[in-house]
Amino acid sequence: DYQNAGVNGADCSNEQEYIKQAFKRNQTADYPVLVTLELVGNDVCRGGARMTTPDVFKTRILNILNYLDTVLPTGSHVLTVGLANGSLLYDTMWNRTHPMGVTYANLYDYLECLDVSPCKGWLTSNATRRAETTERAMNLSKVYPEIIASGVQFKHFDLAYFDLPCNEIFDNWTKQGNDPSLLIEPVDGFHPSQISISLMADYYWERLQRELPSWIGPVNPNNQAILERFGNQGGY
Repeated sequence: DYQNAGVNGADCSNEQEYIKQAFKRNQTADYPVLVTLELVGNDVCRGGARMTTPDVFKTRILNILNYLDTVLPTGSHVLTVGLANGSLLYDTMWNRTHPMGVTYANLYDYLECLDVSPCKGWLTSNATRRAETTERAMNLSKVYPEIIASGVQFKHFDLAYFDLPCNEIFDNWTKQGNDPSLLIEPVDGFHPSQISISLMADYYWERLQRELPSWIGPVNPNNQAILERFGNQGGY
C-alpha cells in the first residue's frame, strides 16, 4: 500500500505532530515499510531570523525518527532527503511573464508586500536574502548525514540520505534543450510541476535500484491476480 503523511506548508515542527496523527502501523503484523522523509523548504521559507536553526532541526528530526521507531515494523527503511536548492526558482522565473501579465519578479515582490508570499526567503528580488536562505537550507540538509555518521541506531529500521536532486534534474532537462521553466508550477512560480515530480520519482527509483536494491523489496506475488481481476490500470 501507499500512504502520504505529508502536509503542504509543514516544517520540522508541525510535521512532528502530523506524522503522529496520520501514520500508524502494526509492528508485529505488517510488512516492512519504506519511508521517505522530505521537508523540502518550509523550515527556511520564512527567511531571516525565523528560519529553523540546525540545532533545532536536528532535535525535531530525531523526534520524528524516534517516533517512527515506535510504529515501523522490523526491517523497515527510512530515506531522508535534503532541502531544495530554492535559488533555482528566482533564477529561472524572474524575467518571465506570469499568466496574469506581470513578470514573476514583480509578482513575488507584490505577494511579499501583501504578506501572502509562500516563501519570502526565495521568492524575492532581494539577492542577499535568497543567498542566506539557500545557505541555511544546505546547512539543514547536512543534519541528516550528521545523524547517520553519529552512529545512532534504531531498532526497527535503517537509515540513508539522498540530496534533493533539483540541480541534477534542471541540468539534465536543459541539456536536452528543454525550457527549465516547465519544471516549475506556473501559477505560483514556486512548487515543482508535474513534469518535475515525475523526473524526481524516476531519479529516486533508479538510485534505489542502483545503491539500495534490498530496500525495494520483492515483487508483489499477487500482481497477476490483480491484473486478472481489475485489468491493466497503468500500474495503479
